[in-house]
Amino acid sequence: LHLQIPGEGKPNIKGPKERYFAKTTLPWMSIGYETQVPPINILTFYNAIANNGVMVRPKFVKAAVKDGEVVKEYPTEVINPKICSDHTLTQIREILRKVVSQGLAKPAGSKQFSVSGKTGTAQISQGAAGYKSGRVNYLVSFCGYFPSEAPKYSCIVSIQKPGLPASGGLMAGSVFGKIAERVYAKDLRFDIRSAIDSTTNVIPPVKAGEMNEALLVLNDLKVPVQKQFSGQKKKEQWGHTQAAPSAVILQDQEPASGTVPSVVGMGAKDAVYLLESKGLKVRLNGVGRVRNQSIASGSRIVKGQTIALTLR
Repeated sequence: LHLQIPGEGKPNIKGPKERYFAKTTLPWMSIGYETQVPPINILTFYNAIANNGVMVRPKFVKAAVKDGEVVKEYPTEVINPKICSDHTLTQIREILRKVVSQGLAKPAGSKQFSVSGKTGTAQISQGAAGYKSGRVNYLVSFCGYFPSEAPKYSCIVSIQKPGLPASGGLMAGSVFGKIAERVYAKDLRFDIRSAIDSTTNVIPPVKAGEMNEALLVLNDLKVPVQKQFSGQKKKEQWGHTQAAPSAVILQDQEPASGTVPSVVGMGAKDAVYLLESKGLKVRLNGVGRVRNQSIASGSRIVKGQTIALTLR
């Protein structure tokens, strides 16, 4: 396949004129023995079935980028423009679909979309010792693609399994199914407008703070507002907010002159600005909204006094 990464395995498939090609070789090859084929080669073949018979070279890198500039692109390479006739392709696809929907590969399937593929369960050769030396090890696998009707993804799962039980459909198929559902879920797109009644107002939580700024933002977002303050734009008006079923209520809460204001419910930025403008020093603890202030609102202000705010 001439992959883009080093260490590529090479398939080993015997030919009729080779030394160890016996009379039993061909029937054994029909069920996967007497050959050595890397999983990525098998996947390339199944991907061609999913790709209307067009076999393409596996690609790990689309482009090389330096300083934001594409210095080299790696286009898709076609290895074989047609691996078989359309008639044969239709038959193969139907068989692979039924392997999952009706056969031993049901664990690879999904209730959300259709899957096509084939299981594999084979004993692993011990080399010169053959297949039966000591404990028999197995290679269980499942190779397929999804969704069956309009394939977007192909995948192969191969697992080396010591001893019995060994099942490609149950073991590798189950892993394939989980991978497929996770990948497929990333492609789902939902229109959030259909998730709520179009006549319903979504009332967001709003921090306490400067009321004119809050009003400006809420009006820009077209969020319904109930004003309970005069709204003098040239004057800072500090207050609190309340989320009602159909609107955000803005209430001013101007403290008496010379007294500590309440900053509970405000963000750190507004709370620090307001308190320091009154001559207080501020110490923050935590993040989020102000939940507690060490000097009660309404207390007489002592210039330079430190007030501790707890945020959560």
